[in-house]
Amino acid sequence: MKQVVIGMDCGGTYTRCLVGDLQGNVLKMRTESGSNPFDIGMNASLKVIKDLYFSTVGEENFEVNHLCISSSGIDLLGKYNALRKTISMMLKIPMERLELFHDGVAALEGAFLGEDGILLISGTGSVVIGKKGNKIVKFGGWGHILGDEGSAYDMALEAIKIAIVSEEEKKKTALINKVKAHFKISNLRELLNIVYPCSPKFTIAGFSKDVIDCAKSRDEAALHVVNSTIKSLNRLLHMIISEIGVLPVALSGGLFSDEWFLQKFQMTNSYHFVKPALSSIIATYWMALGKPYDQTIVNKLRGKK
Repeated sequence: MKQVVIGMDCGGTYTRCLVGDLQGNVLKMRTESGSNPFDIGMNASLKVIKDLYFSTVGEENFEVNHLCISSSGIDLLGKYNALRKTISMMLKIPMERLELFHDGVAALEGAFLGEDGILLISGTGSVVIGKKGNKIVKFGGWGHILGDEGSAYDMALEAIKIAIVSEEEKKKTALINKVKAHFKISNLRELLNIVYPCSPKFTIAGFSKDVIDCAKSRDEAALHVVNSTIKSLNRLLHMIISEIGVLPVALSGGLFSDEWFLQKFQMTNSYHFVKPALSSIIATYWMALGKPYDQTIVNKLRGKK
């Protein structure tokens, strides 16, 4: 029976499950829909985790040495041991082999391999988290109702609102047709049937790619939205640096995967940016391994997504 460790990264848009051996070799990885409990509810979140776990492990002859699950908002849920017990029973894994982490903490640890630094995340949601010595500080991460300025969701929603106002005021912007094409509608009024039945955040957040495409084409309205997003992200960085001082900054999340947006953001400030050592899912697997600093293992994990 092969000894394995498993990392699960439960984001707002995607949930990833990675199975690897004890030497840092990735054996299997699968991706499912988002499972943030604050987006879809705890029961639905647990179902995604269960289905993805068993579909990834499959019929393999694996003995799970350790499982780490990182998830948005997990530090706010409370009842940590009760949740661990529920997941332990659901996945048939002893509690002592199971750990839960906030996804920002896991990503931060992996980005700097446990060293001091700041991680700015702009994906479906937005948050900045930094570590200096034993001190971990976080700003943002308020969710799409109370905050998440600078996120893909925030960018997309603002652009949609501008498209609606522009059409009603008979102003021109490429965002109007982009909204119709993305959501497969012929009239913006049809958005009511998409937005208000409590659609998952990623349904709207996915439109951020179209907003960036419009901005690349110099559409004035889209550029305004992009610049507003960048301003919000810089605000997060200013706050955390005022709290823990100047440290290297790593960038993560879907918006920063666009090279044009990444460069545009970096040109608006003078922070020292570094590439995250490990991606979020690899970081969760690395934590499941016990955060080994063995150079052979670290080198295997660097560059993997």
